Amino acid sequence: MDDQNLCGFAIGHTEQWFTGRHFLLQQMCVRTDLQRQGVGTALLEALEARLIDVKQVYLLTERHGAAHRFYEHCGFRAAHRTGVMLKRIPLASTGTGLHTWLRADQAESKREVPRWP
Repeated sequence: MDDQNLCGFAIGHTEQWFTGRHFLLQQMCVRTDLQRQGVGTALLEALEARLIDVKQVYLLTERHGAAHRFYEHCGFRAAHRTGVMLKRIPLASTGTGLHTWLRADQAESKREVPRWP
């Protein structure tokens, strides 16, 4: 499919929770000139049809915006018991910090977090 025929896309992944498998919809986009024509709804329906043994789909969006209204129209509801928490951190001078891990056998305390070289 070439870029001119692409109507939209959805990106995400499944996660195993204690309550079962869930799907995090990380990003969904519909071409601007095709919005409000059912493309987004069809995209979500196609995604849901392909999710096997998934208990629920979840996503993050701003409240009271167009995307929020769209997802509500598609059956999503705000989870009142959860919230997004953010913490700004300074950029690391030696890397991005994306490959940080902590193993009990490598660190005596949480302050000794090894970094990927």
